[in-house]
Amino acid sequence: ARAIAGFFGIPEDCEFAAAPQLFDFSKRRSCSTAMAALSAGDGSEARPLLVAVVGDALLEPFWPEGLGITRGFLGSLDTCWHLSSLCAADFQAARSGVESQLPAVCYQREKTCKILKQIGAANQTQYMSSEEKAYGLDPRSRYKHHLLA
Repeated sequence: ARAIAGFFGIPEDCEFAAAPQLFDFSKRRSCSTAMAALSAGDGSEARPLLVAVVGDALLEPFWPEGLGITRGFLGSLDTCWHLSSLCAADFQAARSGVESQLPAVCYQREKTCKILKQIGAANQTQYMSSEEKAYGLDPRSRYKHHLLA
């Protein structure tokens, strides 16, 4: 690290603010589930807990391709879209043991997550709409329509 700092003209007596770290790009990591409805597990009335993972916690950024911020924003928009389809009645139904929309919403979120995981710098046009100014919260405004069917 000191040799690299020296190459860029940083004086030898200049202390590092933190220990230098190297990023390992030999492996990519990602969550296996983007959104799940879980039970509270505390022995009380079954209260569904909806857990959604976004950003770097969902998909480790791949800096050489510059995909971190792209995937982070797209994943957040996808999650917001799917959450917006739920209402208090869905959670009440889940609490009561009646069929609710929670599993369906989680399933739809997994579909958009699979698309997100496939997007790369070289293949972005295969997955993303070219109408960037039309991008909105709805995934259909961003992803190719045949991928969401």
